[in-house]
Amino acid sequence: MKGAFILKDFFDNMNGKKIAIIIAYIIGSILVVKYIPRLLMISPTSVTGEITETMLLQKQMSVGIAKFTQIAAAIMLMIVPFVAMKKAGGSAETKKYGDQGTAKVGQISELKGLTCPMNAKKGEGGFTLSKNVRLSAAKSYEHVAVIGPTGSGKSTSFFIPCLLDCDGTHSVVVTDPKGELCRKTGPYLKKQGMTIIKLCPLEPENNKFFYNPLLVAEDNTQVRELAQLILINGAKSVEMQSGSSGGGLSEWINMAIPLFHASLTYFKEFGKKKTINEAIDFILQEDKLDKMEETFSKSHEALQNFRIFKTSAGSEKTLSSIKSVLTSNIQLFLDSKIETFTKTPFTMNVSTGKLEIDESRLFTPKMLRERPVALFICVPETKSDYMSPLMSVFYSQMLAHHMQYFDKDKYPTPVLYMLDEFANIGVVPGIAKIAATCRSRKIGLSLGIQGTEQLKRNY
Repeated sequence: MKGAFILKDFFDNMNGKKIAIIIAYIIGSILVVKYIPRLLMISPTSVTGEITETMLLQKQMSVGIAKFTQIAAAIMLMIVPFVAMKKAGGSAETKKYGDQGTAKVGQISELKGLTCPMNAKKGEGGFTLSKNVRLSAAKSYEHVAVIGPTGSGKSTSFFIPCLLDCDGTHSVVVTDPKGELCRKTGPYLKKQGMTIIKLCPLEPENNKFFYNPLLVAEDNTQVRELAQLILINGAKSVEMQSGSSGGGLSEWINMAIPLFHASLTYFKEFGKKKTINEAIDFILQEDKLDKMEETFSKSHEALQNFRIFKTSAGSEKTLSSIKSVLTSNIQLFLDSKIETFTKTPFTMNVSTGKLEIDESRLFTPKMLRERPVALFICVPETKSDYMSPLMSVFYSQMLAHHMQYFDKDKYPTPVLYMLDEFANIGVVPGIAKIAATCRSRKIGLSLGIQGTEQLKRNY
């Protein structure tokens, strides 16, 4: 069976060079087999005069040896190609690179157990690797890395084929900077029974849904993570845009986190708008620590975090410095477009005469677990650094909720992430742990990067 796979791989990867080698090898083998007796000088020579019985016996032995040599040579020449094909691609590369690595070009036979037929049953197929090779759904949950510089064809050769092979049994999360993936694959995915959602944070007027990170956070731990993500990625965003290092500000950021956490916690519970901007406005407008403490006293968790902040801040003068750093790192949320995109949609309840949150217009990660959804996130590449504080929050919350909510009855839909330019979306904390454990929750990641140095920069 192994020999059959080796031959299949060889002919599947046939090219002009291999054909020339085969022809040269066959011709050479025929010449060697034919003339090897003469080369070894055991071919019988002509004899004149009377032929004795001894001479006849010697002649027969010479003929026998010549035939045996030819047969042995033919067998050896038939075995050599198999041995060469089996060894090809490994030993030479290993010797060349030594302990720096032994990677080699893989053979199709090595994918046995990883792939599924291109016409597999619904739900059995996952990421498409090439025209004739598709990972099974189970192996897709073990993730794929697509590495190539800008313009190398990651979208056209991987992400678009993957989307066009979706069969309506998975939800997909797709980074789509130009909106071309949604435009090219959206109609097909809709025919497969998938709900199409396109989110453009910088074009809020064109969105059907709003995304409020504060409402997506379900408990105090998630609110704290939200505060950390916004401030840490906000600092990185400023560094990337200005080209300067903000290493000296890390202490101030750490001091600002409890204050921001306290404000977010309070306005999530008691705010009229229940938005990040409402929490930011309060911090920027209030200069007195005592008045802040009085306001936060209505929420036990908010008050605890404020007291932690107060211990480190100490005075209004320090508060002023911390607010300056905080303002610099949250400036994205002061953008009117982002404020609109992250606002809470309200609707009037006719029976009670009160405003209530309009759940039908509020995007939540649970949607992708409840039914097959194709979610396209459109952020231009030129704005990736500027948008990283929001995008890191978005993808972190998506992954966290999809890890948390997976149930065969209530939340049964598997989710495939297709994240091109992954390194540009900001820092997603715990991504390595998520990648190692999300297989059992039926989450598959395909991360497109330009090089591993991008990951080293962020992680």
